[in-house]
Amino acid sequence: MTHTTFDPERPIAEIDDEQLPVPRHRLHGPGHFLGLYGAEHVAATEFVIGAAFVAMGATIHDILIGLLIGNMLAALSFWLITAPIAVKTRLSLYTYLDRNMGELVSRFYNGANVLIFVAISAAMITVSATAVRALFEIPPQIYPYPTRAEGF
Repeated sequence: MTHTTFDPERPIAEIDDEQLPVPRHRLHGPGHFLGLYGAEHVAATEFVIGAAFVAMGATIHDILIGLLIGNMLAALSFWLITAPIAVKTRLSLYTYLDRNMGELVSRFYNGANVLIFVAISAAMITVSATAVRALFEIPPQIYPYPTRAEGF
């Protein structure tokens, strides 16, 4: 039987790796963080969605200021809130929640994460579809259902 919650009485050999602190020799430095942060935020949808904001009337100044403020707040919250907890505990978020708040909160957080990622995925598909539509000069679909069946 697999245990989902941390039990300090169990032998270490029976505990999942995710529930154990990360050993110091496996920790990465600031360069690794910057690479991960850049891959997640600079190459993400901020700049693609920025083009949509420009198309809706936002100026480049508005976009750049919004990106600057948003990314600064994200970096500061990670630096001041998330990183100290991660360095102190060296546990995954799910294990930390499970230990401190219980399995129910951990499951709720996981479910909320699923819903958030579904919404983000749908938004990214919409952005990609919009880019393909513009590339092939397909007229925009403004109704929630198809209105004509060209090509069929």
